[in-house]
Amino acid sequence: MDFKEINWEEVKREAASYLSDLIKINTTNPPGNETPAAQYIAKILEKEGLKAEILEKDKGRGNLITRLEGEDKDSLLLLSHLDVVPAEKERWLVNPFSGEIKSNYIWGRGAIDCKSLVINELMTLLLLRRNKIKLKRKLIVAFCADEEEGGEKGVEWLVKTHYDKIKADYVINEGGGIEVPINNKHFYICQTAEKGICWLRLKAKGTPGHASIPTEDNAVIHLSKALHRISNFQPPLKGTATMKQMIKEIANKERFPQSFLLKLLTNSLLGPLILRGIKEKGLVQLLNALLHNTFVPTVLRGGNKTNVLPSQCEAEVDCRLLPGETAEGVVKELKKVVENTKIDIEVFESHPATESSYRTPLFSTIQEVLSLFEPSAKIIPFMLSGATDSRFLREKGIISYGFAPFKAEVPLEEYQKMIHGVNERISLKNLTFGTKVLFEIVRRFC
Repeated sequence: MDFKEINWEEVKREAASYLSDLIKINTTNPPGNETPAAQYIAKILEKEGLKAEILEKDKGRGNLITRLEGEDKDSLLLLSHLDVVPAEKERWLVNPFSGEIKSNYIWGRGAIDCKSLVINELMTLLLLRRNKIKLKRKLIVAFCADEEEGGEKGVEWLVKTHYDKIKADYVINEGGGIEVPINNKHFYICQTAEKGICWLRLKAKGTPGHASIPTEDNAVIHLSKALHRISNFQPPLKGTATMKQMIKEIANKERFPQSFLLKLLTNSLLGPLILRGIKEKGLVQLLNALLHNTFVPTVLRGGNKTNVLPSQCEAEVDCRLLPGETAEGVVKELKKVVENTKIDIEVFESHPATESSYRTPLFSTIQEVLSLFEPSAKIIPFMLSGATDSRFLREKGIISYGFAPFKAEVPLEEYQKMIHGVNERISLKNLTFGTKVLFEIVRRFC
C-alpha cells in the first residue's frame, strides 16, 4: 500500500491530539525533564504492541528508543528531540505550554522545534505497524533529550555509551525540509551539512584606577575597539560542496543572466554585490551566513563600579565555521583583525563542521517522493548555520540528513522568527503534510 490508501483526516486528528499533549508536557531545557514526554510516547507505542526503551544519563533526562525489524542489515534512524528552549510567556498570544488548537494551528513551544517532527516520526512508525508493511531495512526511532543544550545528556551520550542501540546507515533528523520559494520557483532544502561551533572568550587588560583620571590603557576601550573590528570584519565568501550544489540547482532553474550571476555567489569580489540584488531579506541573511565564517559578539562582562577603571573585562563571541575550517585558524585570523597585544583570545568550546554526501539512495528517494506531492519542486542540499544532533552521527560516518517536510505558509523571515521566538505554531495542514511525506519516504526507502 502507499499513502493514497490511508485516511489522512483520521491521521490529522490523531497527530494533532498527540502534538497538543506533547506540548503540554513542559520540557524546557534547562532543566529538560524529558522523561515524562518519553513515557507519554512509550504508552502510545505499548498500545500498538511496540516496545520502547527509555535511557537516562541523569534522572529525568529520558531518551526513548524503539524499532521495527527489517529483512536486511541496512537501517534507517528517525531522530528528533523532546526538549525545548524557554518561552517568555508574557509575550505570547497563548500559553506557550497549552498546546492550544485554534484557527487550524497548534500553538506552543516546540510546535515547530521539534515536537512536530517527533509526531511525524511517531505517526510514520504507527502507520507502518498498523498496515503490516514489511521492511527491508530496519527502522530505528529515537526521541532524545538535551539537544537544545548541546546533547551531552542525549545523542552525544547515546553515541558514547549505547551506540549499538542507535547505530544506523542513514539518519533523518531536524534541520531541513522547509519549502523555500525563490523567484516563484519551489525548492525544499535537505540539510546535508552544518557549520561548526567555535566559542571564543576575549580578555582585555588595562591599568586599574579611578575613573576621574582617564588613561589610554583602559580595558573597556581596548575590548570595545576589538569587538568593533570583529563586527566589521567580513571574511571572503567561500563555497562548500553542499553550498556549491545548492547554488547550482537554484541557478539551473533560472534564465540567463540570473543563472550566470547566481553561480558567481561564491566569488569573493562579486558575491556580496549579487547578494544585495536578492529581494527576499530572510534568504539574503541565510545565504550570507552560509557562505563564510561568522563572528557575533554575544556576551560582555566589564567593571562593577561606575567610578573604577577595571583591570580586566571580557566578551564572548559566537563563531560558526564552514567545513574545513579550524578553531586554531580562526583564532590566528582574529588576532590579525584585532591587532592589540592587550587582547587575549581563547577557545572555550568548539565542534568541527560536518557534511554528508547528497549522492545517496536516500537523497534520491526524498526527491522522488516530494515530486509526488509537488511535481514542480526540487530538493536542494543545504547547510545549517546552527548545530543539531546530526553532528554526532556524521562524526561516526553515518549519512545524516535534516528533513522535516514543511510547506511555506509565511515568509521565510517570519518562519525563522517563530523558532525559539514567540507564538511558535504549526498548521494542521503542515503537520499532516510532514507525516504524509515522511511516511512515504520511509515506506519506499525501507
